[in-house]
This record gives sequence, C-alpha cells and structure tokens, in this order.
Amino acid sequence: MAKGKTIACTAPFLHCATMKTEIDLHGLKLDEAEREVMRFIDQLYYNGETSGRIIHGMGVIAEHLPHWLESYPFIARFERSTFNAGATMVYMDIA
Repeated sequence: MAKGKTIACTAPFLHCATMKTEIDLHGLKLDEAEREVMRFIDQLYYNGETSGRIIHGMGVIAEHLPHWLESYPFIARFERSTFNAGATMVYMDIA
C-alpha cells in the first residue's frame, strides 16, 4: 500500500477521486507499468505537485523507467532514491 500524500484530483479528465504522490509498480507487466507511469506523471503535473516517488523494484521496469521519464518536458529531473534503490524520485518543473 502506498504511503504517499493523498490529494484531490483537479483536472476534469482524470478519472480518480484521490491521487497519491507515490506509485508502486510491483506486479505489473512492462506495458502496464509504462501506462501507469504516464498517468502518474500527468496527475502530478496537473495537480501542481513538485515531486513524486515511483517504486519499481530492481528488474526490467527499473531499466526502462529512465527512458519513459526522459520523454516528459515537465520533469526537471529524476534520480534513484538514496534510501531505496528500487525507487525513483521525480521532481517536476512546475512554473
């Protein structure tokens, strides 16, 4: 279960009642994980969050995640968590 902060979604096209600043991709197939990361990053951006944490483990998803994140112009930077190598911190470029 994710421990991130829960906030209300403000964008009308996001189909959710709440949104967390942390997502756990364990157990997802690669294509499912990519879709969830895209959705998560969009929600962070549209809700004005400055950062979020993606828990991905140490396998295939971890290898692909940097390529997915590099495609977002509104991500300022991302880095592996210093406390958990199976997680990545994402910092948004919110103007």
